[in-house]
Amino acid sequence: MLLTCISFPRRFAALLRNRRGNAAVEMALLLPLMTIMICGTFQYGVLLFTYNSMLNTARNSARALAVGSASEAAVTTSAKASLPPWVKGPDWTVTPQDTATTGTNQVITEISVLSAKATIMPFVPMPETLAVRVVMLKEA
Repeated sequence: MLLTCISFPRRFAALLRNRRGNAAVEMALLLPLMTIMICGTFQYGVLLFTYNSMLNTARNSARALAVGSASEAAVTTSAKASLPPWVKGPDWTVTPQDTATTGTNQVITEISVLSAKATIMPFVPMPETLAVRVVMLKEA
């Protein structure tokens, strides 16, 4: 009995010196956090790409209306065709307004979409909607 009591501290000390399995434990603790960070980075990258595409589309649409090279219907069709493919369908709201609609010499193009529809995998918290508004003066 006395022999087992003496050998217990030695066994415990040997167990503390043993480093086998440390990497597995560290990986099990860090893998979920790293996965969430990587998925969040990917999601926000897609969201920013979508926003930039919306902004360029709205700018090009407003420019086409401002120079008079397209009608509101043509601009709407062209804008929906040039937006990212993962959110095609009825989820987009494209509102071009020519000077006849606004009653001023301004041309306005607005595009909006729900953020959950603007990314491939809605995983981390995001703003509710993405919206872009471009105002240009009509060229005479």
